[in-house]
Order: sequence, then structure tokens, then C-alpha cells
Amino acid sequence: MRPQAGGRLTRMTLPRRLMLLAGLALLPIPARAATPPDPRLLTGPAWRVEAIGARGVLEHVRPSLGFTPGGRVQGQGGCNGFSGPYLAEGASLRIGPVAATMIGCRGAIGDQEGRFLVALTEVRGWRLDGSLLHLTSAEGATLIRLAR
Repeated sequence: MRPQAGGRLTRMTLPRRLMLLAGLALLPIPARAATPPDPRLLTGPAWRVEAIGARGVLEHVRPSLGFTPGGRVQGQGGCNGFSGPYLAEGASLRIGPVAATMIGCRGAIGDQEGRFLVALTEVRGWRLDGSLLHLTSAEGATLIRLAR
């Protein structure tokens, strides 16, 4: 109902109601600003690598990665330990350069460790998906998937 000139209420016709509803449906809905993730969520117990790129990791040799509150990463690549700086601001993340011990690793373990250490240098972002941590490229593709 709508008020008329004399203060009386009259019923809105069906076509007018439909036009009003159609107009309301066209109004933009304001997007909720995404809250950037808190980099403190990266710290704590070490993360275990589950996949590097589209490939899983060897079951008996899983690389690991830990983040300290002081801006350092440390971990195990498979044969070698490594450490280095990281910088996290919101969803942006850069790792490295990392320094690793020099134990020789051959075969599949050495290949996996090499792919892991190279992928770390390409990380430009991160996101949490449940209990999984995705370290991502500048384009948002998952480079390394980890779990606790």
C-alpha cells in the first residue's frame, strides 16, 4: 500500500510491484572487502610438504618448512637442511634467498629437493584452505601444498 494525497493508503498494482522488484534486483550488492590473511598463521609447528607443483612427494622423504615469528624460514629438503629470510605482508609472501647444506643427493630424492628449493624462490603469495597451506606464484597458482 502507498499513501495518497489525502493520507489514504491504496494498494500498489501487481505490475508496479513487479517493476519495483525488478529494479531492486538490478541494484549492485556491495562486495565485502576480503580480510587479508594474518601472516602469524604461518608460524608454529613445521609444515610438511604434500605436493610440489602438480606432483606429490615421496612418502619416505617429505620436505618440511617452518616459519619463525622473526621472519626466518627453516626446513629440510630431503637431504639438506636450509634456512633463510621471508617477508609476509597480508597475502603476499617472498622467501629467500635460502642457504642449504651441501650433502649430495641422487636420484628421486635429489630431484624432489631441487624442485622444492626452486619453487621456494618463486613463491609470491600464500593462502590457507582448511588445514592446507598453499604457497602460490604471482598468478595465484599453487607451487607448493603443505599440511601440518
